[in-house]
Amino acid sequence: MEPPQTNSTYAQLAVGTHPHESKIVGVPWNKEEDTFSINCAKTLKGVEDGPLTKRKMLSAINSILDLLGIAAPVVIVGKILYSKI
Repeated sequence: MEPPQTNSTYAQLAVGTHPHESKIVGVPWNKEEDTFSINCAKTLKGVEDGPLTKRKMLSAINSILDLLGIAAPVVIVGKILYSKI
């Protein structure tokens, strides 16, 4: 029996998008649900190692790529916390 064919191209598989997703300005867009998603888990992986420093905190805040401004409330809260430190 032959495996089911997917409409994914090599580029989509390399980037990590699913057949119902595409990336718009670097942000994954789910076409079926018409939603954008931003993965902050990758950002927090480096913060978990060792003690939290101002450098790590600033690096984590600035590593969130948000050209559309979707994650602005989260990023702004992080920058306010950083400024209070």
